[in-house]
Amino acid sequence: MASYWAVIYLLIFSIVGTFTLDTSVPSLEEVKEMASRIQLDLVNHLNNKMMPSKLQDIYEQAVVEGDLTESYVDGNKLVDKVATNWVELLEKKKRAVKNIVEFLENSSLNATYEEFPDVDFLNANNITNESILDDKFGGKDVTFDMSAVQIPTDIYNEDPIILNAIKVTDGIDEIFINNREKDTDLLWQYVGSSTGFYRSYPGKVTHHNLIQKPNFYASKPCGLPHG
Repeated sequence: MASYWAVIYLLIFSIVGTFTLDTSVPSLEEVKEMASRIQLDLVNHLNNKMMPSKLQDIYEQAVVEGDLTESYVDGNKLVDKVATNWVELLEKKKRAVKNIVEFLENSSLNATYEEFPDVDFLNANNITNESILDDKFGGKDVTFDMSAVQIPTDIYNEDPIILNAIKVTDGIDEIFINNREKDTDLLWQYVGSSTGFYRSYPGKVTHHNLIQKPNFYASKPCGLPHG
């Protein structure tokens, strides 16, 4: 269902985003045509994701074999339960983001710029001792003990501006770990910086062929748990 709404939002924003103040209002026929295309795209997407024909086959087989049982479901209670679950889920993510933001705000206020900052961090582009990645998460080798910092290949990784910005995020691992302990369904957590790096937790190595595929990152300030 989440995928369903994501498609709807994407289609709406795709259409709205094509109009500007200089664009004429589409005619009724054009709107109908767009609506038909949206309907077709949604049907195709739902068919691919939900596979209704497969569900129908399972149902028909169960009818033949007499495996069906009937039970009453209160639609109102079901909707209330789903809504409650969503609220609880989003509240957990909200608290995680708030924890990250508050830490970074306090750290930024107390930070002082240093010409030669001494900062220690796990470089995701150059983890020489991969034995520290002793856990598996999302099919990747990771460590839950610390985050990893990724610096794009087009940025000098010893630039004082970069290092000072990384130092501001130093100590955020405690927040990441605490967030994960309070919400075991939380997946990746990120902190992005406008200076050009980002931290990700759990820490992992970034495997890139730097000659064929340079490691770029569209930098923007953010604190984001994902999951």
